[in-house]
Amino acid sequence: MPGLDTAAARLGIRPENIGIGAAGAGHIDARVDVVERLGSDTYVYALVDDATPVTARRPGNARRYAVGETIGLIFDPAQLHVFAADGRAISPS
Repeated sequence: MPGLDTAAARLGIRPENIGIGAAGAGHIDARVDVVERLGSDTYVYALVDDATPVTARRPGNARRYAVGETIGLIFDPAQLHVFAADGRAISPS
């Protein structure tokens, strides 16, 4: 798209579209920072390179993740959204 700064593009994905696997088995590894069990849902808050936050939503009965544990994050490319630095969507939604 003309006029968009793609050099500073950001990827976005909804928490329910992020899978969790063993360390080294996903697209990127992250360290579990907080686990929030809310009955029907479990939210796993993790850090990539100890800096970039990522939130994954799992079913409430998901296995228990330990704070400090390294996990593999799995992304479905069809669910990724690309945004320009100014927040405008680059990819179709």
